[in-house]
Amino acid sequence: MSNNQSSRPVEAANFEDRYTPTLWDYLKANYKLVLIGLGLLIAGAVIGRMFPPFVLDSDFWRDFFTGPPIAGLFAVIAAFVAFSTARSGNRTARKHAEEEEWWNRAEWGIGLALSKEEQEKLVGLKAISVLLDGADKREDALIREVAEEILLHNTAVDNSTQKDENLLNRPQDGEDHGQEH
Repeated sequence: MSNNQSSRPVEAANFEDRYTPTLWDYLKANYKLVLIGLGLLIAGAVIGRMFPPFVLDSDFWRDFFTGPPIAGLFAVIAAFVAFSTARSGNRTARKHAEEEEWWNRAEWGIGLALSKEEQEKLVGLKAISVLLDGADKREDALIREVAEEILLHNTAVDNSTQKDENLLNRPQDGEDHGQEH
């Protein structure tokens, strides 16, 4: 019996620690929400009694909502959703294809600019300068950095290639250095 008596106070202490709030505790803590809910309930009851019930009991409306007309309406809505989704996907695919083609051309131009032959370097630098017209800010900055590295670290640059350095020194977006394009 001593074991039972000594365990009872422990059980009572554990029970008090596991107190769960009641509905009354919830209502006291959230009285503003309760008042708003009751107000909306009363307003709905009053407004609902002011108007006659809305019943679509005529044969036309019953046939419309249960027959082919509503099915046709849902088909038109579904076709519009499908068309919008396909159009958006097509735009995204076209944009990604254009960006990929731009990067392929940029890689080709950089590859030529890194060539040992002067004629290929000239073609590569001109290609890079043309690609800058279709570049966004990130691409523009990358191409300019690569072109500058090519021009700075190239020890066998002849005069014709040095002239092409000016092609890359065009003003960037928002800059104006008084140069004509």
